[in-house]
Amino acid sequence: MTVTFRAGVYSSLLSAALKSCDGDKEAAKQEARLLQSIFQDIVKDINLALVIARQWQNIALRLVFESDVLSKEVKQAFYRNLLYADEKDKRHKYGNNGACKVHQWFLKGVFGTSKKYKKPVDPAGRMNFSGVNDLSGFATDGSVSDATNVLAALPDDPYLDDLLRLFSDNKVLGNIILASRKIWYQGFQGRWDELPVLPSSYLMTSLIEELAAQLDVETATNVTTNFLRYQQKYVDYRLTALRAGDPTLSKKGVSELLCYVIDMLPLEGRKDLVDLKAEVDIESVVLKRFIESERLNLARMMGVDDIFQHDDIKKVDDSRVDMRLALGFGDHKCIQADFLFPAVLEMSKSANIPVTLIPSSGPRRRPILFNSRATERMMCNLEYFARRYGLSQTKAQEITTKYKASLKEVDNNDKEHDLGSIAFLLDVGIKIIDGHVEFCKFIKNMIFFYHHSSGQKPLSIRMGPS
Repeated sequence: MTVTFRAGVYSSLLSAALKSCDGDKEAAKQEARLLQSIFQDIVKDINLALVIARQWQNIALRLVFESDVLSKEVKQAFYRNLLYADEKDKRHKYGNNGACKVHQWFLKGVFGTSKKYKKPVDPAGRMNFSGVNDLSGFATDGSVSDATNVLAALPDDPYLDDLLRLFSDNKVLGNIILASRKIWYQGFQGRWDELPVLPSSYLMTSLIEELAAQLDVETATNVTTNFLRYQQKYVDYRLTALRAGDPTLSKKGVSELLCYVIDMLPLEGRKDLVDLKAEVDIESVVLKRFIESERLNLARMMGVDDIFQHDDIKKVDDSRVDMRLALGFGDHKCIQADFLFPAVLEMSKSANIPVTLIPSSGPRRRPILFNSRATERMMCNLEYFARRYGLSQTKAQEITTKYKASLKEVDNNDKEHDLGSIAFLLDVGIKIIDGHVEFCKFIKNMIFFYHHSSGQKPLSIRMGPS
């Protein structure tokens, strides 16, 4: 079935509220405004947490890369966990802590705790800042002997114990997240009153899970899409000396062509590079030596023995990298992208190339997806959210009571429950199309519902700030 809107968000909220309020316009307005405010305040908080989480990820990535303490294995495990979710078709080497979970951890770390009520930060409390922006206090295996001294980021850090428990099934990864958190908070030393105000992540797990899945895709797409562009700049830098003796190396596209040759990537579909290859003497002694040297250099930056082309994907391991598998080139699976991180960072360091490995948080007013669980939790706990955001708790309780009554006879696991939730919240038009729910269009770039097909993902709401 397809879900469409008859009006904008507030108008749809108001229209639905008129039905639940038996036509009482004033009561309906109060309900619509309260629901709109709660939606918008939640989305505002999630957006702020996302901006901070992305900053922490950038800090963490560089901390790991620049560390002279962490082992090669610990570093690679961190790069890997930033990219690969724990899915059945992923090789076992990626461990049980996949990227979606890692992104969730960064987001939850920003909120500090998942408890219902969040303790305030005491500016007069003890601080543990050393002024050193590295992984001091870490062991080679990523462990720390004194979590309070090494990882506490706030005065008498009231959230550290909660976060250590959250990260308990992968303490090393958690330690790295907490180290990036500490460095970020150091910027507020002496001005704790300027800390960003965020609630706990209580009742927000479903929202964070949905957002983390998006971050997983965005992070992988960013590094695989931009790698060749960064490598081209690096190769261009490395060609400087050779160009003095061979003017053809200054032709447009030569650096990109050499990247393809170094990476052993096919030129199918790139007629411009095929034509250029005919003009440049790739087989010359000088260029053959350059290509061989840069291929070995790339392998060194990635921490592997060499760059190669695999014959059997089941035999691919961590000792060599097939760039087609690192980039997801053509029809190849993208299962070695974690090796791109150290290579890009080394190129950036050596050739002074500006790079962005962790993408920005996206639009400043990014819409947030409310799946059926998130919507249900919000509607059943409106009084809590009303208290959190300074709204009428009495009105919130009235809405929750009516909401529960409207779905009393419907099984929570039934898709009709999702549709009933929508019908209570918003005035929508529903049309059956081959038993499936497809995407509907944006309404004023604010909100939409979608469902894939029967028995798949639950109906959801995507909400953006006003």
